[in-house]
Amino acid sequence: MLCGQNYRKLNAASLLFFVRKHLVQLSFIIVYTTIEEAVSKHPDVDVVVNFASFRSAYDVTLDAMRFPCIKTIAIIAEGIPENLTRKLILAANDKNVTIIGKA
Repeated sequence: MLCGQNYRKLNAASLLFFVRKHLVQLSFIIVYTTIEEAVSKHPDVDVVVNFASFRSAYDVTLDAMRFPCIKTIAIIAEGIPENLTRKLILAANDKNVTIIGKA
C-alpha cells in the first residue's frame, strides 16, 4: 500500500494496494500489479506499507526503494531473516529511506 503525505485529502493516491495478477478498484482504494505502475500514475505517494509475506517482503521492499519519491516503508511481515533485515537497513540508509518494521 502506498500513501500520500497529505492524508486530509481523499484522492486516488490515498491508498494503493498491489496484487500480482489483477488491478482492482474499491472505493478510494486502487490496486496495481506493480509499484512502478502505481508510482507513475500517482507520483505524490511517499509511503509504502508492505503487506507481502516474509518470503517476498525483502524483494518488495528493495523494489520500493528504487523510486525516489518513496521516503518511508513499513514492513508488516514477521520472520524476515536477520541477514536480509541488515541488508535492508543498509540499502535504506544509502537511499535515505525510513524503514518501520519488520514486525
